[in-house]
Amino acid sequence: MLPGPNKEEIPISAAQSAELKVVDEQCLQPIENMVMLNDLNNASLLHNLRIRFKRNEIYTNVGAILVAVNPFAMLPIYTPEWLDKYKTNGSRGQPPHVYGIADDAYRTMMQDGLNHSIVISGESGAGKTETMKLALQYIAEVSGKRLQTEEDEGVAQMASLEERILKANPVMEAFGNAKTTRNNNSSRFGKWTEIKFDKGGAIIGGSIINYLLEKSRVVYTGEGERNYHIFYQLLAGADKTMHMEGDGNLMKRYDLSCGQDEFHYINQSKVYDVPGINDEADFDELVDSCKVIEMTDDDIHGVLSLVAGVMHLGNLEYIMDANSTEDEAVTIKESASLGLVAKHFGLTDSADELKRALTSRGIGAHSVIYVAYSDTQAKGARDALAKTVYGNLFDHLVRVVNATLANGCDGK
Repeated sequence: MLPGPNKEEIPISAAQSAELKVVDEQCLQPIENMVMLNDLNNASLLHNLRIRFKRNEIYTNVGAILVAVNPFAMLPIYTPEWLDKYKTNGSRGQPPHVYGIADDAYRTMMQDGLNHSIVISGESGAGKTETMKLALQYIAEVSGKRLQTEEDEGVAQMASLEERILKANPVMEAFGNAKTTRNNNSSRFGKWTEIKFDKGGAIIGGSIINYLLEKSRVVYTGEGERNYHIFYQLLAGADKTMHMEGDGNLMKRYDLSCGQDEFHYINQSKVYDVPGINDEADFDELVDSCKVIEMTDDDIHGVLSLVAGVMHLGNLEYIMDANSTEDEAVTIKESASLGLVAKHFGLTDSADELKRALTSRGIGAHSVIYVAYSDTQAKGARDALAKTVYGNLFDHLVRVVNATLANGCDGK
């Protein structure tokens, strides 16, 4: 019998006993930097992380590497006072923290005049997205340069590059993050964020490279999961708020009055609300962020109209085409959905062509023959269009973000 972590006795077999090692007593105490452990092995590393986590010390160093254990809670270690400690003193003598990693990278870059990278890795739910936001927050604060622009009615403060970099996050998260079974705000795409500095250490520009967006999520969500946040944000925001000049009623504008449980692309899992996520408030933040990255109200409405179009596209249903000579030919079931898809995709004058593209495929070049889809093929074409539109929309938003971040490099 062995004493367990809570002083209870734990039975072990003879075979297990043969694998045991005598523990170094130092391993029983919390260590901030695990390279200082006398006996460095998996058991001592994991035990140290465990006892530190129980003390709400979620960060532990391994040399220059920071190990973070996600507490799935907001701890009081990201306050202005904590940030000032690292900004004033650097990481030396301070507890392990993501601010320390960001400070080391920034100060070393300034001293050496060389590019530096912060690599954030981990499994789903490890906290990579939040860690990146905290690192960016620190770097934006420590760089501290503000830009101003002249306006006809006087001098006004234009959103700084630091603010634009931070405000790009709500946009990317709305369109690229989703609830999974392991994480309520899981990034479903990869991202490389690059920030450019002048010789004085001020941010002068930036860019984002995205890759591997999980487009299959647009048309199918697994049990216990949600589609991308933007669908739920739009429904929550359109129902209760109006945000933009001349927007009128957003629910009416985007034809969303039927409710979230009536949209096929978001009702498959029956998960709509998530503890800790306020979709209406996040929609407000999204609209504000879009304005900070210099999108006009027309730009924002155009993006949201495409989102609504994807939602309506998922509601297209197919029935056997009684007028076709082909055995398995289908046509779109009579409903308002096709017209709404055409409206929000800007294809009102081409609704018949849209219908043909969703129910048949063309064969040939000069002389085209149209072959009707079966039910399975038609649904595949519908879902392929939804994924393509959403993927292109996501790429467009990345280009918008990069354009506004590049403005600093032009001296604007």
